Amino acid sequence: MARLTNVQRIIIEDFQEEDRDTVSKLANILNYYMTQNTDIINGRLDYDNINKQLVTIEVTVDANGKPIQATNFSAEAGLIGGTVLRAQNLTNSAVFPTAQPFISFSPVQSGLYRINNISGLQPNNKYRLFYEVTY
Repeated sequence: MARLTNVQRIIIEDFQEEDRDTVSKLANILNYYMTQNTDIINGRLDYDNINKQLVTIEVTVDANGKPIQATNFSAEAGLIGGTVLRAQNLTNSAVFPTAQPFISFSPVQSGLYRINNISGLQPNNKYRLFYEVTY
């Protein structure tokens, strides 16, 4: 992957005295912007600067994948969907999911979602799911 190096910052002292006030105002904005973009291009993305969030959900499902107890989770409003990154069996660590878990959910209110069904989990086992959501 290409990396940006040696991004030149705007240095106020490089400009004539009468221009330094204007350059200073621009430099504060542009230097910060260039640093952010360089970090992003160089692979320093995290959950604070992309439209994703990591949510932890603990749930037990029946044989049809329906949660045994009503299970809600909180995430940013406008959630599109997500991917289960990890499924940890809390009941029996030697029992694994049968497939990649897929969560279907419905919005309850702004930022609150109810799980309708989760495929791929063993029934009657409590799981901790690490769910990366996109909004």
